[in-house]
Amino acid sequence: MRETEEIRNFSLKAMREWIMQNPRILKTRLDAIWLLKQLRFKKYNMLSTQETLERHVVLKCSYYGKHYLHDDLDVMRPSVKKIFDVNPVCILPKRDQHGRPILFFRCQNVKPQGKDLSKDILTAVACIVESLVEIEEFLIRGVVYVLDVSGITMQYLKILPIEDCLKVCKSAEKITAGRHKGFHVVNVPSYLTTLINMAIKHTAPKFRDRVRFYSSFDELDIIDKGDLPKEYGGTIPMSEMSKELWEILLKYRPLLIKYQDMKINENLYPKACLDGSFSMLDVPLNSPDLFEKASRCCDETVFGIQGSFRKLEID
Repeated sequence: MRETEEIRNFSLKAMREWIMQNPRILKTRLDAIWLLKQLRFKKYNMLSTQETLERHVVLKCSYYGKHYLHDDLDVMRPSVKKIFDVNPVCILPKRDQHGRPILFFRCQNVKPQGKDLSKDILTAVACIVESLVEIEEFLIRGVVYVLDVSGITMQYLKILPIEDCLKVCKSAEKITAGRHKGFHVVNVPSYLTTLINMAIKHTAPKFRDRVRFYSSFDELDIIDKGDLPKEYGGTIPMSEMSKELWEILLKYRPLLIKYQDMKINENLYPKACLDGSFSMLDVPLNSPDLFEKASRCCDETVFGIQGSFRKLEID
């Protein structure tokens, strides 16, 4: 990463000056922790860091971000806390063979019931990711995800459509200052494997290569079974393992709540940017012809090309 005190101080000064002079960003964090997180994520490439930081702010402030997430990333919001109360996720006590932290999800703990459950789930996930990347170990080493999807029926997909998940993941892949080093999906029903594969084909090859499927935990080779929660052959119950993550979430809760204070000048962004268009993720926000390029963008959905069939004529 070539990080020295001289490079760090120069980069922080340059980033703050750029933010203050950027007419599109009206309010965002300027503290060293926030800026260093973005700089390290992009390995101190100044232009890439500026682009990523601005997209992060746009995501938080735009209709797109507010459509998929609650306005405030607050784990104590009753409907969001209810998700954590059933202990669906924990940090495993042991790291993987590369020393990376492992986040373990037991998806069936969250029942497919309740108003705005999709927002609650995505807000909970956003709180987890945003909190963990405030910690140097998680930011630098990256995170490995293990998901037990046994018991996940089509009812879950009605509440949290795969296409909505893709939009959020696609943005996270390009925007969130975190290193997602592996996704290990266990107990996968065949229909879900097909849907996930259809979705991730729209992500970068490096991302796709990090997704692996297993029919059972006997096939999972990144960690010993004894280091899993007690429900899976270990010694510590998942409810006990979950406490470490919950303490982290509470620690960074005040910081995440302040994200709602971020502001942008929406008039200086094309609607496609504010709507979270996939295509716009490849168009630099400082492009002089941003609006013209936005008018030519056409997004694909998970299952095909978006569009209207009102003009369709059959010969």
